[in-house]
Amino acid sequence: MPTLESILAKLNGATWFSTIDLANAFFHIELDKESRHLTNFYTEFGTFRCVRLPFGLCNAPDVFQEVMQRIILGDCPGVINYLDDVLVFGATKDEHDANLAIVLSRLQQHNVKLNTDKCVFASQSVQFIGFKLAPEGWSVTDEKMCAIKSFRTPSSCSEVKSFLGLVTFADRFIQSRADLTQHLRALANSNKFYWTELEKKEFYYLQDKALKNIQVLGYYSPTDVTELYVDASPIGLGAVLVQYNAENMPRIISCASKALTPTEQRYPQTQREALAVVWGVERFTSYLLGRSFIIRTDAEANEFIFSTTHRIGKRAVTRAESWALRLQPYDFIVKGVSGKENLADTLSRLIHKSQKAEPFEEDDDGHFLYSIDAGSMHITWDEIEKASETDEELQMVLDALLTDDWPKDLRRYEAQKKDIHVLGSLLFRGDRTILPKSLRTKALETAHGGHVGESSMKKIMREFFWWPCMSLDAEKFVKNCDTCTQLSRKNRPLPLSSREFPDGPWQILQVDFLSIPGCGSGEFLVLIDTHSRFLSVLEMKNKDAESTNEALCEIFKMWGCPLILQSDNGPSSKALLSYSTGNTGGQSAQVYTIMASIKWCR
Repeated sequence: MPTLESILAKLNGATWFSTIDLANAFFHIELDKESRHLTNFYTEFGTFRCVRLPFGLCNAPDVFQEVMQRIILGDCPGVINYLDDVLVFGATKDEHDANLAIVLSRLQQHNVKLNTDKCVFASQSVQFIGFKLAPEGWSVTDEKMCAIKSFRTPSSCSEVKSFLGLVTFADRFIQSRADLTQHLRALANSNKFYWTELEKKEFYYLQDKALKNIQVLGYYSPTDVTELYVDASPIGLGAVLVQYNAENMPRIISCASKALTPTEQRYPQTQREALAVVWGVERFTSYLLGRSFIIRTDAEANEFIFSTTHRIGKRAVTRAESWALRLQPYDFIVKGVSGKENLADTLSRLIHKSQKAEPFEEDDDGHFLYSIDAGSMHITWDEIEKASETDEELQMVLDALLTDDWPKDLRRYEAQKKDIHVLGSLLFRGDRTILPKSLRTKALETAHGGHVGESSMKKIMREFFWWPCMSLDAEKFVKNCDTCTQLSRKNRPLPLSSREFPDGPWQILQVDFLSIPGCGSGEFLVLIDTHSRFLSVLEMKNKDAESTNEALCEIFKMWGCPLILQSDNGPSSKALLSYSTGNTGGQSAQVYTIMASIKWCR
């Protein structure tokens, strides 16, 4: 089923509209004969079954939408349908008329019946799926506004819920809805009905003044400059999607707000601001995915956390930076804006605790700043934050950054002052955390898990942390590790020993293959007598076991069989051992006996 966002995204630039209503929509689809028995129903006149698609089936809307969207109106330009409501539009009158003619012709081809009393043709203002469409944008219909205005005073909690549900229909247009309904929401969630001046004041305000403040929202355009304004308060988040046309004139596309859960309200302000960015982008993902856009925020920390060159290809260090990884599929840049100019500031603050808060993600109080595996030591965000507040050296660095007065003990920090950033009580050099002294040994122990070497340990540390002389500390840690010291000791070399010298010639032979490209076949079998250094060479066409066996037989028939035949454990020699001497005659038996006594030398 198409969503409201997907429908409105196609209407940018449209100035002329026509709405077509189908009569008995589902009845246009005929059921297969094999499926008709599933719709049997019993009456006093007997048992009947449906021939056409009946109303009330759970899959009937999806089936009808697919038939209309793909088969009947599949390739028609300038048309959108939501079930039996069809909208035809065009940027000009001529374009609209051409699109309308194609749609009507297609409907006639498929024998689709229209409800002419509800059809509107060639108008610049029409009603479609509960909203009013016009060239300048879309808004709530007069019927919906009249329903809110004429709603009688509630007399029960269920009637309060009904009224709030009607107001929620205009949620995208009323920026202060959460604040304007705080007491009514508390009443709707109450088990006992009461009606005081506070509830009465909100009720009449929504019926009168709030309706007058409803503005027209613009249509989304994939070519216009898009900006997303986000902000966070202690109780809620706000986001406003804005686009600028070719004349740099802004128009609001949509507004959204979210109440924070009790757990999210305990987040540091920097993390709430980061949460507003991620939530706002994912809230309007249908508009933002696959295009470039700008995120406007009044929190400087977001410019650091969500920088396009930040944390790419690395594991996240903080909860906020793990959220930043979720935005890697999006193409955006973060720019600052003052709090007074932030459109989302009001939405984030006008949220009351009575509003139902949905958690953005599963709570993880033990969020790891760095961990190798479940059984190893780990460092959490809270540990670093607490240790940084009590670390004298880091506190001196904070003061030096503010005053630009660097003592001699902080010369190594001064050399990196352009890359050092402050985030609350934490210090970062580039995208790495400056670890306080009390946690450096713990970080070294964690990075050395599995007793990795100096290079691997330094690589792990440099990915997440920094402090002066961190590489030297890693080298000292590895050198002082008893396990690494024992494992790094080299085994003593084996003493040199001479080969056994034979008593006479042709007792011990050494055999190997020699390759000389371009000389005959290029492969030769070489035998050397270790006593006399006598050399025998035979040209080989193949180096398999059978060919080697035949070559050795030729040599042994001439000079006799040796006591030991030594080889370098090559593939051909191995295959020669497993070669089966199925040939008859003493020659093969003699060779087999010799090969059984081969001494393999490595």
